[in-house]
Amino acid sequence: MATTPLEQARNRKLIYAGLIILLFTALVIYRQVGVVETAAERYGISETNIGKTDLGGSAARFLLASFRGPLICSLWWEAIELQMRHDWDQMEIIIKSLTKLQPHFRSTWEYQGWNLAYNVSVEFDRTQDKYFYIAEGIRWTSRGEAINRAQLYDPDSPTGKRIVGDPTLRWSIGFFIQDKMSVSDEVKTYRCYLPLSCTPPRDWDPYEFRRDPERLRAFKKDYPHIVERIRDLKHLPEEAEAALDNELQAFLGGLFRPDFPSLYPEQLRGQRTGLLSAGVGELDRFPVWPKPDLTEVVPPRLRLALDNFAPEKPETQDSHEIARLWYEYSVAPLPPPDLELDSLTPERRRLYRMPQRMVSLIFRGNPARAKSKMGERLSQEGWIEESRQAWAEAFEMWRDFGRENQLEIDPEEIDELQMRAARFGGQYPSVASGLDQLPPSAAKDEEVLRDMAAYRRLQNATARQDVGNYRHWRVTAETYMKPEGIEVWRHLYNAKHRYKSDLLLAQAEYKKALDGWRDLMTINKGRAESLLGLAPYTLNTAALYQSRPFFALTPFGQNRQTHEEIAPYYEEYI
Repeated sequence: MATTPLEQARNRKLIYAGLIILLFTALVIYRQVGVVETAAERYGISETNIGKTDLGGSAARFLLASFRGPLICSLWWEAIELQMRHDWDQMEIIIKSLTKLQPHFRSTWEYQGWNLAYNVSVEFDRTQDKYFYIAEGIRWTSRGEAINRAQLYDPDSPTGKRIVGDPTLRWSIGFFIQDKMSVSDEVKTYRCYLPLSCTPPRDWDPYEFRRDPERLRAFKKDYPHIVERIRDLKHLPEEAEAALDNELQAFLGGLFRPDFPSLYPEQLRGQRTGLLSAGVGELDRFPVWPKPDLTEVVPPRLRLALDNFAPEKPETQDSHEIARLWYEYSVAPLPPPDLELDSLTPERRRLYRMPQRMVSLIFRGNPARAKSKMGERLSQEGWIEESRQAWAEAFEMWRDFGRENQLEIDPEEIDELQMRAARFGGQYPSVASGLDQLPPSAAKDEEVLRDMAAYRRLQNATARQDVGNYRHWRVTAETYMKPEGIEVWRHLYNAKHRYKSDLLLAQAEYKKALDGWRDLMTINKGRAESLLGLAPYTLNTAALYQSRPFFALTPFGQNRQTHEEIAPYYEEYI
């Protein structure tokens, strides 16, 4: 019996429905069982691999579909307009929406963090407000860094995954802290604010100081760094203790507010202000330190520092030290210095990140450079023994940096390498200068090839040392960690400290400091009566010093930057 057209149509629909169900089931199995999901996991292209996911942001991006791009453009325009109108609250809402729609776009986090810390902060007159937005910009960038930690497939890892962060965002956090707290116009004030942000507010509550003077005396004893910085900020002499007590209470009273950036915001939002302390997250605190995941690969020095971390220690509250930890953390995603990325397979290459806008050799030297800056800052403030420890740690870091990055050669090898390099340069000067190639006969001589390899190795080490001024930083740290080096800083601090109260004593201390530098810079120090005789040449090259027959320069004295750093102190003495 022939089927009717209606039955034929029904049968076709049933067949189509069956095929749809069959294909859909096969597609789901194909995706889930291991083909698509496994490939996405292996190549690190799923959203969970790129970084942390947010349910609200993911839903918004899914619903907007192709309208997301135009909406993002309009939000960027709106954020700029709100900034021009100084509508900071609405601007913050807009940029939060932007990061919901572009959570894994690094420039959103990096630019807006920089914008808050550098552009928005300077629009205010009060330093407390400036400090708030500097802290907000740094916290903003740290949130972006935490969200953009990729989880990538790593067959060598016990868990099968490796967490890889963004080195540029991590470097930005360290740079913002170091730059704003040590170079900006309000640096003296910020140096008072930063350790207070690290100190529990109950220890510096000005209301308790007025009620109980013993607590004020205990604060001055327990936190000498903060007290001396406030004394320097207010230009108070050592003997003016009563004036110092009044200034301390007034200064701290202006900061004891719920919006002051602190590691302990709940103590500022207690019963005195009537605000609740609930809902304070780790990234709402300030300052921020690196918080690696447990399975993340980080440098051993950073892991040790974070394991022994204590925010109440003065060295932990230093902006250079906080920056140093972030710089160490930023180096973690980089490949080992001796590893060429081009030699890796694409799967292995994904496990590493390279910094943006900076040569990797300079980027790797940032932690040691920050430690040297910390030693210099402690020396200038008169914390002599602490600065000596910082200089010693800086020297150790520079030494390790030089060895890891092929900037230094083992002392046991250097004599032979120099002998071979000199022989090669004498025999084949045109080849050594890169103007010619080895003759065919010499190219087969193993001894000549070893000489050429020694010449190239020394040449490469010298060239790499010049990239980040490595010799200056290493020799400076090595010099100032010695007792005679740190004595120079002691005399300089005494000179600056006595400049307004006892001019003759200050002049004598300056003289001792300059003579100490003379002894550090010259070998025949008995022949050079004083560094003052060298002062007219302090901005000239080391070759000019070498041409003077009555003394020879040490490695510390041969560096031009050393002379440039000493020149301002000589001018102060004059």
